[in-house]
Amino acid sequence: MVKNLNKGFSGYTLVVLEQGLRSITSFLLNIYLGKILSKTEFGEYTLLSSVLIFMLNIQSSLLLTPYLVLFNSDKDEEKTDLLTSVLMFSVLLFITFALFISSWSILEYFSSVESISDSRILLFFILYLFAYYFRDLNRTVFLASQQYKKMISFSLFSHLLIVFTVLFVRHFMTTNLKSFFSGVFFTSLLVLAVWYLKDLKTKIIRINSQSIKPTFLKIFEVGKWLLLRAILSFFSGGLILNLILVKTFSIKEVAEYGIYMIPVSLLNPFSNALYNYLIPSFSRKYETKPGDLKKTIRNIQTIIVGVLILFCIITMLLAKPLIRELFGNKYEIDTIILLAYLLQVCLLIIAIPDNAALVSLKNTKGSFFGEAIAASVVTCLGLFLVPTFGILGIGVVLCFARLSVLLYQRIMVAKQLYGY
Repeated sequence: MVKNLNKGFSGYTLVVLEQGLRSITSFLLNIYLGKILSKTEFGEYTLLSSVLIFMLNIQSSLLLTPYLVLFNSDKDEEKTDLLTSVLMFSVLLFITFALFISSWSILEYFSSVESISDSRILLFFILYLFAYYFRDLNRTVFLASQQYKKMISFSLFSHLLIVFTVLFVRHFMTTNLKSFFSGVFFTSLLVLAVWYLKDLKTKIIRINSQSIKPTFLKIFEVGKWLLLRAILSFFSGGLILNLILVKTFSIKEVAEYGIYMIPVSLLNPFSNALYNYLIPSFSRKYETKPGDLKKTIRNIQTIIVGVLILFCIITMLLAKPLIRELFGNKYEIDTIILLAYLLQVCLLIIAIPDNAALVSLKNTKGSFFGEAIAASVVTCLGLFLVPTFGILGIGVVLCFARLSVLLYQRIMVAKQLYGY
């Protein structure tokens, strides 16, 4: 038991390390872009980042999370068919996203009320989406097969290239969103080429056309409720609230929102790694042991609460002087608003073990209804609080939404484990 526990913590540590590389790069990039871009450009970057997260959630729900769940229950031959199908459907889904963004760009060009100052930025955003979209696919393939060291190697290689590209753009080109998005795209092409030559080429040795339809049906059976949940995340997350903020105030208010999200984003490696690690872990070990699952959830959430309390205390003490040091008088941090944003992300993370348990036990319908509750809370409260209180209203709305999801998922897990 101790050996298995140590192995589990070792795997989780490697996943956290990989997520840490991603989040540190994102954290530094946000600070860097916040310093060099105007408030309007940084507001557009923050808004498009919300769109990016929404689209990556759809990809994860429809393809990547089902891949994690199904990979450990399939035979070797079926695993090859599963990987091939996921790759094919990933390409088709990305083309769909690209067509949607292109349509948005055309509408922005002819619209009298613009949310983006230059509609051409959206076309460059497609390149930026490509980089993150296929990078997430890459890490999921490694994560499912527990190839943690390969996952970290590719992640390190990818992020070092991004840092190099940003420095190159800074010194030799005009720094704007178009050049930044283009640079990240070209680095992703290089990483994908290395991934294919070093690893993927040996795994995709054949395409079994007869297996594509049944494999997709298996994927869709697991992911259908997660997909609906991801679509609802448009209404339950920051994207719809940012759009309300843009229409009520201006894109500069979204830039202020982006600054508050910088210290909050430091929790991303912890939360993302926890969710990504627990789903395949629960699927392998606890699907037939509900008693162990109950105890594991309780222990993990106890640890999470302790870590989050410490994080919030440190952040409240250091955030204001650090933001002042980094951005001068360009941005200011309000303590009450920062506390609201910290509280909402803490509630989100505390709910992760319950959500992962529902997904790993294939009760994705319960996960969907949790998101539906959050979407209802965000939409109803957001229409009143955001126009009145601005970015503080977003923090308060998200707190109520996260709390409602936490309570609902706690009830759903109890029903699944105890049958009441």
